[in-house]
Parts: sequence; structure tokens; C-alpha cells
Amino acid sequence: MISTKKKKADKTSLLKFSPVPKISDIVKLTLSKDEKEALDILLGQLLDDGHVSQAWQVAQSFGHYDQDLTIVVVSQTYFGNILRDLCAIG
Repeated sequence: MISTKKKKADKTSLLKFSPVPKISDIVKLTLSKDEKEALDILLGQLLDDGHVSQAWQVAQSFGHYDQDLTIVVVSQTYFGNILRDLCAIG
């Protein structure tokens, strides 16, 4: 079993490849703690149902990027590039 500290470190290292804009590059809405929690729940539900594009659109609309969503998007981008390269070779 992987410790919580290890999981967090793994997520943090993966996030450096994120397509999420830097905070300095976006205009952030001021969201309350309750609003952020509601967005996290919504994003989680969308991801659980496989609606990655919709979750990404919601995150972009509010400038609130959930860590799990970011990891999914980074993974899709990374593996999509690998598949594209493999198809180009074959």
C-alpha cells in the first residue's frame, strides 16, 4: 500500500506537466470555501462518470483546477502523444 505522503508527492510531480494555466496567467474568480467544495464535488462526479471534457470546461470557466482532473488531462495528453507517435512509426 502506498502512503498518503507518497501519493501526494507522485501527484505533485505529475502536475508539473499540467496544461493548467499558471495562476499569474489567469484572472481568478474569488470563490468561497463552499463554492470551491461544490466545484470539487461537481468535478469529481463528472470525472466518475467519464465526462473529462465537461469537467475541464467547468474548471476553465471558474479558474478552479481540481488535482484529479489535472492528472487525468495530463495522462490523456501524454498517452495520446505516445499513441500518435507509435501510429506515425507504423
